Amino acid sequence: MPGRTNSIRSGDVSLPRRSFLTGSSAVLGLAALGALTSCGSDGGGGGGGKALVSWSVWGNPGEVKRLQEFTDDFNERNPGIEAKLIPVPTDQYETKLLTQLSGNTAPDVFYAGDTLLARLVKNNSILPLKERLESEQSESPPEDFFEGLWGNAKDPSGEIYGVTVDCNPVVLWFNTKVLADAGVTTLPTERFEAGEWTREAFEEIAGKVKASGRRVGALGSDWMSVYSWMTANGGKVYENGRFVAHEDPKSVDAFVWLRRMLDQGAFVYAGSLPEGQGQEALFMSNNIAFAMGVGRWVLPLFKQNSALEYDIVPYPSHDGALPVTPVATASMVINTKARDPDAAFTFLTQFVSREGQEFRLADAGNAVPSIKGPDQVVLEGGIPEHARIWLDLREKGYAPPIEESRTPGLRQEISKRIDVVWTRGGDARAALAEIGAVANRMIEKAANG
Repeated sequence: MPGRTNSIRSGDVSLPRRSFLTGSSAVLGLAALGALTSCGSDGGGGGGGKALVSWSVWGNPGEVKRLQEFTDDFNERNPGIEAKLIPVPTDQYETKLLTQLSGNTAPDVFYAGDTLLARLVKNNSILPLKERLESEQSESPPEDFFEGLWGNAKDPSGEIYGVTVDCNPVVLWFNTKVLADAGVTTLPTERFEAGEWTREAFEEIAGKVKASGRRVGALGSDWMSVYSWMTANGGKVYENGRFVAHEDPKSVDAFVWLRRMLDQGAFVYAGSLPEGQGQEALFMSNNIAFAMGVGRWVLPLFKQNSALEYDIVPYPSHDGALPVTPVATASMVINTKARDPDAAFTFLTQFVSREGQEFRLADAGNAVPSIKGPDQVVLEGGIPEHARIWLDLREKGYAPPIEESRTPGLRQEISKRIDVVWTRGGDARAALAEIGAVANRMIEKAANG
């Protein structure tokens, strides 16, 4: 279920997808459901001597519906366990969970974004999982997952504290009507397949779009929106535990280029868009050519507009080949105080298994499996035409940087400073140097703390 955007910055920027619960009716509905469901360590077993497993997640009503279906199916297949879903509105999720953990009322199993996971590991609030994942009882052995997606869930010693539930490689969505109206005759996917999808090729298309009177795209200040351009350009953001983007010529070049695209009016800053007029709305109304820094989580929304013509392409790379770019992730973890750790693990391992991910993602169209095998859920229906790109990017991509996961406030500080560069302009190179200095001071302080 993972994903992100400017609008999801609810404390942990890697929280999945931009499809959030909105409106009082949705919030009240989830609150009512939560009130009827017991939480993890407040005691009690299931009916008829069953082991009770409570689990919690964020999500919109459509996602919660699918997760409830999985829970019901799990209960049918595991008659000795009764799992109960406790959905929580996204904007309340972390605060509520931390409150429950401090009061010993947290669910047995729950989702955690990367920064929350780091905090829980430090506080010994979640169980190590490596031994269980490698056991005969496991339906999700570690080697079945793509190595680049573990991120902060796997520590330097190899211990595992969470399992990626699914993932979302970020791509550029392009509006074929906007490109056609601008006189673009060779689509980005054709350029990519020819090995010619470089920043220069992107600029050529951008120039035509801008000349037609439309914007090229909306640029965010979050890590996925910015780092995508840096690493696709062959640059580095972190190395050996340090922020190095300000020292890497290719990353600096990408950052300066982004500021120039804003100056030229090709990009608009996503943070300056009026409420209700985000980049998805602009994309669906044929007002921008590219939806940038988003993953498969927007597909259900785009599919609702039958007149919308679109496809996806990777970020343009420095050499025209498939780039290395971010993958949004979130992990499932087990509460240290889970009432029945064995039952909790049974739920977790089935949830993240090949069969579990296929069950959850089939027909939903909003994420990519994090485990090897059920790729057909991404390719079914052929929407968009080049959906396989997500599978290729997943194998090369990277999870949220562990330096940001493990340094409280770092991601927000970097985003805040990038926001200033995007809104006020100025010397982008000098601003990035200052970001690097601040980031490394924060990393060092957290490491020594």
